Amino acid sequence: MNRLWINFWLAAAAFLDLLALGTTGLLLRYLVPPGRGRGGWAAAEPSFFWLHRHDWRDLHFYFAAVFLLLAATHLLLHWKWISCRLRELRAGRRPPEKVGPPDCGGEPIR
Repeated sequence: MNRLWINFWLAAAAFLDLLALGTTGLLLRYLVPPGRGRGGWAAAEPSFFWLHRHDWRDLHFYFAAVFLLLAATHLLLHWKWISCRLRELRAGRRPPEKVGPPDCGGEPIR
């Protein structure tokens, strides 16, 4: 598979995961009430879409863990570019008007 497509699918997966992470965070904050029921027939723990608060919290954690893995993979795929830019910053040079530094295979912008 081409590196461009790997980056595309990685970014798409990260976007969808971040969207799910935000959704579960909003659900936990505003829609799924904390605490237990009030007693009587409503003594069961409140739920939303058949999942209880702790289930939503677990899903939120899993989405966060997947996002961290995707972000780490993204950094690893772009490590050559990152290291070249850091080397230029340490040397005090201004980056050339290219996609990447010449010693890292950068090509002029067209």
